Amino acid sequence: VIPGDYYLVVKADRVHDETLEYTLSAKINNAALYETEPNNIISQATALTLSKKGAPKLYYGSITADDVDYYAVTFDAPCLALFGIYNTTANAGSYKASLIKVVDGIDGKPVEKNIGTIAIDENKTVMDSPLFGVNGGLYYLKVEGVGASTGGYQVRVYAGASNSTDE
Repeated sequence: VIPGDYYLVVKADRVHDETLEYTLSAKINNAALYETEPNNIISQATALTLSKKGAPKLYYGSITADDVDYYAVTFDAPCLALFGIYNTTANAGSYKASLIKVVDGIDGKPVEKNIGTIAIDENKTVMDSPLFGVNGGLYYLKVEGVGASTGGYQVRVYAGASNSTDE
């Protein structure tokens, strides 16, 4: 659940002359994972834990106008990886997510090397990337709105076993 105000409507399924008593309770899922603002530049990236088979780690985020969100993810060894993005708001937005690695550029300054990008629009609620071979080390997942899109999303990064990379 994305932080915010939520309302419950309680209705009886038939008309009663007497007052009926009921109890409401709510639980907060402390295991929910959220982006940590600011994370608009790579040096402020939110740390992301890798998903494992049967144990997905979904991170909630939101995009505002001119916003970019970065997540830092570390692969312990060379492996095959995939990442996914999911629309989480009723007014679904258009987003793109890119797995990137920071490498030295021609002039020795760091540059973002795109490993792969996926895009999702208001007509699609889920998009997973194909498998990518990655080396061990630090990578980043970059999420940005397409056009004027704003709203909520979830992301995850999954690492499987492999000894080869396509990087």
